[in-house]
Amino acid sequence: MGTLVGFKTRNWSRKSLLIAGAWLWNIVSAALSEVFIRTETTAKGYNTEYMITLSEAAWSIVDVALDYNVTSNPVFWPSTVPPKPWTSWNDGGSWDPRVDATVLRSFIRTPMLRWKHAIKTGAMQPTWIAL
Repeated sequence: MGTLVGFKTRNWSRKSLLIAGAWLWNIVSAALSEVFIRTETTAKGYNTEYMITLSEAAWSIVDVALDYNVTSNPVFWPSTVPPKPWTSWNDGGSWDPRVDATVLRSFIRTPMLRWKHAIKTGAMQPTWIAL
C-alpha cells in the first residue's frame, strides 16, 4: 500500500482498475443520464464499443461556466491589446490592476539596488523591450 499525506491506497492491478472504473461509470452514467449520452458503435469481435458524449443540456451548462470564467477572470485569457510598457521593476506587463506582476521580488537590498541602478542608467531597456 502507498501512503500520500495520510491517505492510504492499494496497488491495484490494471484489470481491477478497469473493473472498478466500469462499475463506477455505470453508476455515474445511470445517475446522470440527462448529462451523458451513451451510444453504441461498431461491434468488433465479441465486444461492443460505446461512445459517450455530453447532452445539449450539459453543453449549455459548460457554456455558462465558461462565460462566467472568462468575464470574472480575464487575467487568465490572452489579451487583445499589447502589454503595458515596463517602467520599473514592479510596474508593467498587464493593464489589469488585479495582476501583481514584478520583474524581481527580493527582500535582499543588494539585488534591488542593482536593478534600480540599471533602470536609472538605461541598462534595463533591452530587458523591458523583451518583456
